[in-house]
Amino acid sequence: LNAPIHNIMSVMANPNSCTEWVHGCTISYGFDETSFNRRYAYSVNDLPWPVKDRDYVLEINTESAPGSSQIMMEMHAVNGRKPVDDDYVRTTVAQTIYVFTPTEDNKTHMLWLQHTEPAGVLPSWLVNNLLVDIPFKSIKMLEEVAQWEKYQNGIIEYDDYGVISGVKKSPSLSKNNAPKE
Repeated sequence: LNAPIHNIMSVMANPNSCTEWVHGCTISYGFDETSFNRRYAYSVNDLPWPVKDRDYVLEINTESAPGSSQIMMEMHAVNGRKPVDDDYVRTTVAQTIYVFTPTEDNKTHMLWLQHTEPAGVLPSWLVNNLLVDIPFKSIKMLEEVAQWEKYQNGIIEYDDYGVISGVKKSPSLSKNNAPKE
């Protein structure tokens, strides 16, 4: 990705950012956050008519090895955290792993591994399109969104052991100077 890791992690720390960069994500918000390292998100993915949209409840675990600049996010579907909405088909089997590694040229290498069983019956043409479209279009958008002013110069925080503990906005982005997209 043509963006520094602190910009990428600023996007990833925003629980609403799914709608900004993930292809087809129409609703996204965080809830029941216990810490940056373990939090929850709800999202909805738009699918073409006549297929029902899918919703997800995800636990997001973010970690790094002590002193490492590589950051891993693991997300998996969880049950019982949100009531089922009859407007959507709930996806209960989903696991995604993102591994972000800064490069020497101020870019970020991203590894994306994903397994999702979207529940219900989906036509094979749709599944094949989604397998290509979602990662390709999403990665392109993540690179673009990471350049938005509101995601610039985020500060990755580490605990006393050198393990990632959060991402905060740059002090230069004050409340009086609202970030722009």
